[in-house]
Amino acid sequence: MHLSNVKWRSLVKGFFLIIIIIPVIMWLVWRSLPEKDINIFVVDKTSHSRKAMERYSLFWVMHYNKFSNFGKLPSVQHDYYGFYPEANQKYKIRDLASLASDSITTLAEKYNILYIADTYGIYESDWYNMDTLRQNNLIYGGLNHSDLELINKMHARKKAIVLEFNSLIPPTGPAIRKSIADSFHIQWTGWRGRYFRSLDTNNTELSNTIIDQYLKSHNNRWPYSNSGIVFFNNSGETVVMENKKHLEIPVPVISTMEYGQDYYGLPKKIYYPYWFNIIETDSIYREISRFEINSTKQGDSLMSTFGIPKSFPAVIQSKEPPYFYYLAGDFSDNPCQDIVTSHFKGIRFFRKAYYHQNKINDRSKFFWEFYHPLITNIFNITYRWMKLN
Repeated sequence: MHLSNVKWRSLVKGFFLIIIIIPVIMWLVWRSLPEKDINIFVVDKTSHSRKAMERYSLFWVMHYNKFSNFGKLPSVQHDYYGFYPEANQKYKIRDLASLASDSITTLAEKYNILYIADTYGIYESDWYNMDTLRQNNLIYGGLNHSDLELINKMHARKKAIVLEFNSLIPPTGPAIRKSIADSFHIQWTGWRGRYFRSLDTNNTELSNTIIDQYLKSHNNRWPYSNSGIVFFNNSGETVVMENKKHLEIPVPVISTMEYGQDYYGLPKKIYYPYWFNIIETDSIYREISRFEINSTKQGDSLMSTFGIPKSFPAVIQSKEPPYFYYLAGDFSDNPCQDIVTSHFKGIRFFRKAYYHQNKINDRSKFFWEFYHPLITNIFNITYRWMKLN
């Protein structure tokens, strides 16, 4: 009996020792790895709080892989251009529009990657907790001519560029969108959409704008309560696709081609339960991934009536390096671990502990299985190209 107690205590001590030692080793390995000075210029115009959801995933990946800016790992709180929230509903704006053209040229020469993470912006209803039925004025957001100047100057200097989906949608104006379409051959169709875990009007994630647009053209009726996808456009058209009635799978599926699986480490298929837009492009791009809407016959008919395709680009890449990328979803906006966890090398091996394997609306799974390898490999490919040139 005494020997059994001694053995049990030894096992408990060994267990706790492993719990302590493994994280220490992971941290020491991370600390020992060299930084990769890649110099990334980040734009985020939609920071509602210091939690910085709209760019946190991006900075987590940068820290984990030790992608640095001028010899220093970037600060998620300070190293970006855009909206800076402060206490008591105060804020600051650090925008390219405040810079002279020469200063923008200097930035284009200084940085190697431009990543525009979020330009949706900040509206009065969100920032001041106003009634959303009142006039909802934009405080700050959208691409402006200075942003476009930086995009063009970095592209002319053969720098890598990553644009996320709301770079092409309002509040970015039509003139800026046309310039991007003309220069980079990416055309927004006017349609955007999102998966909702519940289409009941009591779901606070469903905006009044979406509901009101639908009610106006459907005799003031909203007969939905299951999960599903809502498409809407700037013309006021709203298309609601409900699970089981219009959809066989309630969530958009991202399907990745062999090239994307081989060179970017992406899964063949994964659910994407958040915002996306529908774009058209041409043969100058290589498609890495596509969105697929798995609809029923009734859903097929509904989509056909409004000219909404069942499959459309999710991630595209120019064919010649340094690459221009467009991500047709709000990919950087993910629930993410604290930035401190990115300082433990090998934490990805434990990633399945951070999400529900079979839960289709778990955005944490999207971060670990799609976003993380995509951004890691985009930056690694750019870093290797820099070294050769």
